[in-house]
Amino acid sequence: MDLSHGYCMVAVCLALTGRSDGVGVLPDRLSGAVGESVMLKVDQSSPMISVAWQFHLANGTVISILTSTVETTTTPEYSTRTKFDNITGSLELSILTLNDTGLYKVMITPPSGHPLNGECNLQMYERVSGVTVTPNTTELLEFSSSVRMSCQVSTGTSLSYLWMNGSSEITVSSDRVQVGDGNTTLTILNVTRYDRGPYTCNVSNLISTQESAPLKLHPIYGPVSIQIYVPVDPVEIGQILHLSCRAESTPPAHFTWINGMNEELGSGADFKKTATLLDSGEYTCLAVNNITKLELRAVQSISVTDNSLSSGAIAGIAIAVILAVVLVAALIYRVHTSRTGKRKEKFNVSERGSSNGGYSQDSALSTQNMNYADISHFKKNQDVGMKMQNPHISTIYSETKPPAT
Repeated sequence: MDLSHGYCMVAVCLALTGRSDGVGVLPDRLSGAVGESVMLKVDQSSPMISVAWQFHLANGTVISILTSTVETTTTPEYSTRTKFDNITGSLELSILTLNDTGLYKVMITPPSGHPLNGECNLQMYERVSGVTVTPNTTELLEFSSSVRMSCQVSTGTSLSYLWMNGSSEITVSSDRVQVGDGNTTLTILNVTRYDRGPYTCNVSNLISTQESAPLKLHPIYGPVSIQIYVPVDPVEIGQILHLSCRAESTPPAHFTWINGMNEELGSGADFKKTATLLDSGEYTCLAVNNITKLELRAVQSISVTDNSLSSGAIAGIAIAVILAVVLVAALIYRVHTSRTGKRKEKFNVSERGSSNGGYSQDSALSTQNMNYADISHFKKNQDVGMKMQNPHISTIYSETKPPAT
């Protein structure tokens, strides 16, 4: 039913229909909106001798609205805001006020039979408007602050209040969440980051409803859940070294970058520089909440590589290194073999000299490789051997005897 044009149905009970006096003439009650209109309708088309409308106040006062017989007479205070249908007996009231709340009665006299009476209670309402939610504070520190939100209206009567957190109704109070003052206030104790809302207040009466603008809380907390993001790792020399730090915090955290030598590199959520080999190492992101004074760190290792050579050049260098190693090994082997051969030759010459009594030509040649500076003259004793500076050679010749005469 359109409440701005409510209808109070008047069923005319004619004697020929068999309906008794007053039964079903009007509904028990209707609702009206301030400033609008309502129709008190008599639903019949039979002839009427007379119709009278009255307004009964709660204090017992009766005010005549109009009477209609041959002519219609309207009370002055209703003359500008009533319309009467002299065919059906219906009455429309306009420019309604809260003072129009009360009991309305109609008395219909048909051409024959008994008069019919009907009554209807009209309840007037002011439409809801200007709904707002106001917190008592906006400085909310997580786990230690509480907030009290009040729901207010500019206009409206006979109001009902309903609190919403997002799309969920808040109907039951708990240890931390409390609804009071006729549901006009919502209190949250020891707020957390999860109490952000949004919160709305829905105000209604029988003829209208309105919801407030959403209110979001901003509890101060953090930093928590810190993380460093590296778009490229490892980084090549000459590329941009880019580190990005993120942390959950209200208000947003202040970020500082520190290298592995505990040197401060800069501030801000992002750190960028052209990479060199010296930039390899650990980087620390320090996040600080300037209100909670809490801080949190994250560490990230970065590798900087030199990939300036092509794959072909790298393969060529590797082959060259392998060849160089092989060449050096061959050279070492050749030198070692040459020295070993010379030692064997010396010993062979000595042995040949010994077998020929020391008088062969080979013996004479071998003396080029010997040192005879310390050889003594033969003494009278024929068994005296030659003394030589080389101990090995002296050992060889110590048992040599001159030939028998």
